[in-house]
Amino acid sequence: MLTAADGAIEVAWTVPAGTDTDGFGYQVDWKLADDEWGGASDQSALVDGSDSSYTITGLTNNRTYDVQVSAFNDGGSSAGVGVSATPLATAT
Repeated sequence: MLTAADGAIEVAWTVPAGTDTDGFGYQVDWKLADDEWGGASDQSALVDGSDSSYTITGLTNNRTYDVQVSAFNDGGSSAGVGVSATPLATAT
């Protein structure tokens, strides 16, 4: 699930019940939607396996971002799941 905010996007997911979080985590990748993966706007964060969300901050409002989340453990990484969102300024 994505929630767009002023200069930010919150990414949330469900941690499967019974998941052994030792050596387990998530990688959150994001980029401007009009850039290619591997380009200059790519950024990423590693998130602990017991966490169920991550907030990407410092984004430019009214620009669309592609966000991808993948899970990893000692055995490797899953395929990423991707979505897009556009941060918007908060109305005053």
